Amino acid sequence: MGRAISLRLDQPVEGITLTPWILLRDAEGNHHPNADAPLQFTWSRGAARVCHRTCAAPGCSKRPELQCVLCLESSVPLHQSFFCSTTCLNNNWTYHHLLHKPQIASVLSSGRRKASASVACVGGFGDPNECETLWKTEGLGAPGSTQEWVQITKTKSYTPTAEDVNSILKLEVLWHSDKGLLSETIETQVVLPGPPAFPDRTTIDCRTLVRKPMVKPTSGGPVPRLRVLSYNVLAEIYAVQSLYSYCPLWALSWAFRSRNLLREIDTYGADLLCLQEVQADHFDDFWSPELTKRGYEGLFKQKQRESGDGKVDGCAVFFKRDKFVLLEKYAIDFNDAALARPNAKQTATQRLLKGNIAMVVVLEYIAGGGAAGSNPGQRLCLANTHIFWDPDFPDVKLWQTHTLIQELEKFVCARDLPLLLCGDFN
Repeated sequence: MGRAISLRLDQPVEGITLTPWILLRDAEGNHHPNADAPLQFTWSRGAARVCHRTCAAPGCSKRPELQCVLCLESSVPLHQSFFCSTTCLNNNWTYHHLLHKPQIASVLSSGRRKASASVACVGGFGDPNECETLWKTEGLGAPGSTQEWVQITKTKSYTPTAEDVNSILKLEVLWHSDKGLLSETIETQVVLPGPPAFPDRTTIDCRTLVRKPMVKPTSGGPVPRLRVLSYNVLAEIYAVQSLYSYCPLWALSWAFRSRNLLREIDTYGADLLCLQEVQADHFDDFWSPELTKRGYEGLFKQKQRESGDGKVDGCAVFFKRDKFVLLEKYAIDFNDAALARPNAKQTATQRLLKGNIAMVVVLEYIAGGGAAGSNPGQRLCLANTHIFWDPDFPDVKLWQTHTLIQELEKFVCARDLPLLLCGDFN
């Protein structure tokens, strides 16, 4: 039988909560439900590593065990000289050898050979396996070395701090099972510093684009100013390395991205939020509770699309509770619209069935005073959508957009409602 306790931890990053993935097995090797297991957790911190860098291969964040001396003797940036293994070097060789090509040419012309604590690639620019490759490894903090550990906490989850950066964390799990006390220990990769500040986004001042205020002033007061944010947050089901091969796997994880998304959204102080690619389970488990704490109320509509793992994304709308009250809500299902087309050919209808939707809400501005529902001049219509993504279907994109505009035009013109239309139109 394999291990009774199996553990996995994501790449640790400052400020991003680490929660272990745990698999327990009973005496017969069957899976044991974690929720009912009496588990104890102990997190510890090791000393900072001698080397604070990660592997230079794109997408790899492992600790470096090897260093290219040819890089050191050339003008190659230091961080590009480290690799975790010869496998990563081989996979990255096409690019890496170009970094120190002048140095290799110098070695070939002089006939020099390097000592055993260095690298010499004397076989030209081909496969590195054909080269005489000897790696400098001393001082890189290889695993298994003597380590002093300082206990941090005994909680299941832990959020690395600035004090943990460049150190390794260790998690020990104790299980009081029917077979007695069992334990398993796992060490993390080096804790990386928190992500840098996100880039500035351009804010569009719509006062120069509209003919009249979205919300009318009350009692001769100033025109209310509203801030609206539209953001495609990239659902976890789409954040895969096959699509984003340039991005390290740990940076694609929802645990990492969710906190950064929230951190950025906080800085804008938006009154109205329109989010696309909100995963249904994340709306319930993350977006709704987190934004509720920040004074928002939210609604969600998922796409009409089946998923093998039961996870589907959709659109979400959030509004500040102290500024707006929800009067009406509607959904536009583009599948229903396609099926309702009269005399449409089956092949054309089938091409339009992509499961995309739009959300439409009517809100009343209450921050200016007055009872909710008593002032039609303080109302606006907010729509949020995500148009089909595939560039091979421009006709579907155009049809969905046209259908949406038609429906909104009938709705807002009949009631003289100002319209805010947000979305990802691909």
